[in-house]
Amino acid sequence: MRKLLVALLALGLVFAFTAPAFAVDADFSGYYRLRGFWYDNEAAADDKMNQPLSRNRAYYDQRLRIQMVFNVAEGLSVTSRFHAMDRVWGDWERINVSSGTQGYAQDNIYWHRAYITAKTDIGKFDVGYQQGGVWGTIFGDTEADGRARVKYTGVFGPWIALALWEKFNENDGDPSTSHVDEDYDAYAVAGIYKWDGGQAGLLFYYLINKENPNQKTTNWVPVPYFKATFGPLYLEGEFLYYGGKTDVDVGKDYDWKGKAWYLYGKFNMGPAYVGAQYAFREGDDPKTRDIELGYPGSDYNPCVLLWNDNTTGLGYVTGYQTGTGIANGSLAQIFAGFSPMEKLNLHASLTYAWADYTARRVDEDMGWEFDLEATYKIFDNLEYWIGFGYFKTGDWFQGGDSANKVDDAWLIMHKLQMNF
Repeated sequence: MRKLLVALLALGLVFAFTAPAFAVDADFSGYYRLRGFWYDNEAAADDKMNQPLSRNRAYYDQRLRIQMVFNVAEGLSVTSRFHAMDRVWGDWERINVSSGTQGYAQDNIYWHRAYITAKTDIGKFDVGYQQGGVWGTIFGDTEADGRARVKYTGVFGPWIALALWEKFNENDGDPSTSHVDEDYDAYAVAGIYKWDGGQAGLLFYYLINKENPNQKTTNWVPVPYFKATFGPLYLEGEFLYYGGKTDVDVGKDYDWKGKAWYLYGKFNMGPAYVGAQYAFREGDDPKTRDIELGYPGSDYNPCVLLWNDNTTGLGYVTGYQTGTGIANGSLAQIFAGFSPMEKLNLHASLTYAWADYTARRVDEDMGWEFDLEATYKIFDNLEYWIGFGYFKTGDWFQGGDSANKVDDAWLIMHKLQMNF
């Protein structure tokens, strides 16, 4: 907290001394979030296997997010954002920042965005550490805390044009490095067309990774998407192709090629709705040298427990565990919801998941999950959500060895969040 106060004081002094030159308006937004987790058998293991994560585990964590926008002049602003007290309750050593840094509570302030926005006659420019990893639908997204990028946005009637340069990693800033240009950069262009009741877009990402001095990897990722409403019916979908090549100094070069796609439909019927969704991310075929992986994304959370980035994953057999995002598999889900009163929404879903590529004697059945969720709006800015997920573990988690006994898993999670 001391660091936060010093930083805010410094910012205040800067703007105070420069007040005669210009007036600054500041806008603040963010949220406070408190979450509770009660896991049973994250390992999806039979009790006889004596896995540490097969026990019950319960805890709370929290996060405070503050975003500040300083409007320096018409069309010119500076945006900054940080997380504070992003930690597990009662655990004074462990703090939940993306860098994995460990420390004490007074050091738990994580600044991750700072950028300039300039609105000109030819479009908008954003320069600095800003939002990244987001495009189209939520499928395939992994929103970054902050990406170093220069982005252009132009609006031309119903059309939106985007172009950006992004720096993932820079090694030239280290004077001790013996290699030049060991960097990881990305370039992208995109277009979006909007109409009454929908939109569609196409993004083309080109990545150049030279972090390893003995090889160079280039990837290209085209990503089309659509969102459309037809009366009570809402549809959206996205397709991702991950292509590329790695050139190595010693040995044989290899290719990258992978696919992922997603379809979602929801039909509204007054206070109720029904729907379905399907998602797929290709796995790596062990019979080829090529790397065949669909583009990853962890923001897509179709279930309470399975492939949800709020959880730690399922399984205990090496190579046969799920993570925070869909990988090497498909899911098919049906869902329904109902609002018995204005501030309350109830939601239920049934999901089946199966693997894409499997080794010999490995079953593709990953399992079934049944979820129940409820959301209640206490105030306009204060919301409570609770979810229960029960996962019927499939034989894929055994990894082809019947001696690896598996069992079902469940999670109760709830969240209180105030937005401002």
